Amino acid sequence: MISTLACLTCAKAFEHAGGNAAGYAILTMLILLVLVLGTLFVVMVRMGRRSAQNLDPAYKDDFQPIGSEQTS
Repeated sequence: MISTLACLTCAKAFEHAGGNAAGYAILTMLILLVLVLGTLFVVMVRMGRRSAQNLDPAYKDDFQPIGSEQTS
């Protein structure tokens, strides 16, 4: 039944890998996806922090998000 639903490559992989070839492929893709998205998140956070540090004070506004403490 499996060989009729899978392509030839996957069917051969199921026979030789003990039936877990598709599971390992999915796990590998999930790990790669998490790594890529995590790296993208870290890069974006670092870019935001660096741009906030190097911003000219003349261009900053006095916006205070709700819940932030104002120190005077």
